[in-house]
Order: sequence, then structure tokens, then C-alpha cells
Amino acid sequence: PVALSVTANLYSLEGETQAAVSTLQHAVALDDRLVPAHILLGLELFHVGNYSEAARCFQAAVRYGPSNYLAFTGLGDVARATKSDPIPMYEKALSLNPYPYTICRCADELLERHRFADALNLINRAIEINPLSVTCRSRRALILAALDQLPEALSELKHVLSLEPGEAETWFN
Repeated sequence: PVALSVTANLYSLEGETQAAVSTLQHAVALDDRLVPAHILLGLELFHVGNYSEAARCFQAAVRYGPSNYLAFTGLGDVARATKSDPIPMYEKALSLNPYPYTICRCADELLERHRFADALNLINRAIEINPLSVTCRSRRALILAALDQLPEALSELKHVLSLEPGEAETWFN
């Protein structure tokens, strides 16, 4: 089953979604407790818009691997895509692993809800973990602009430009 999961991941990287899905389904049928296979299958199903099946896969991953933050991130993504509240799932994922990518997802949701101060606190936490993250710093600039802190937002964008010259082009055009 592990070899099937690796093979499926290669299919996914090549854009062969159906092959990845069927291979992962086979892996899960052979070993229902294989958490990475459930997560990979959930991701594949999520990306083709099959949110209910993706949620079932992520729930199985939580059942067999309750400390796996990726499963909770996946459930948060499904909740967000289906207009449910993803914040509890993202917060659970963050409690298990404060990974900047997950922090950015949660911050995006807070930003959409106009909870700007909460989003800024969260994104600042991500920047403490990874000060060179262009994604987190770009989000911070967006949040600062939403808070009408335009000089600070511009300063943050200039910092993004110093880290990754191509990234900030869209902001300055």
C-alpha cells in the first residue's frame, strides 16, 4: 500500500488525477489505516471538487492519525470550499503544527470575515516562524492595507520585493 501511495503521488504530480485516485483507492482498500493514502486521496478529490468524498478521506485520516495536522487542514479546506466555518479545523491543525502555510489559510479566512486584528496576529506568528516567507509577508501587507495602515503595508511590500523581486511586481503595477 505504501508503494501504491508513492506511485499515486507521482501520478498526481504528472496531472494524472484519475490514475492517482484509483491507485489511492486501491491502497486504502488494502490498508484502511494508511493515513498518508487517505490524505493524498482527500487532496486529489478536493482538487476535482468532490468535497464530500474528500471530507470522508480527511475524516478517516483523523480517525487513524489524530495528530496529523494535514488531515485537519484538509477538513478546513473542505469547510471553506463548502461555505462552512473552517476556522476550528485550521486552529486544530495549527495546535498540532504551526506551519506557516496553514496559518496563511486561517488568516485568509479571518481576513474575509473582516477580523483584521486576529488575522494580523496570526500572520505575525507565521512570520516569527519563517521570517523569509514571501507568502506570509504578502498576506501581512494585505492585512495592513485592510487596516488602513498604508505606510506599513508599503514597507512590507518593499520587504517582499527585497526577498523575491518577481513576487512584488503585481503589487506595484
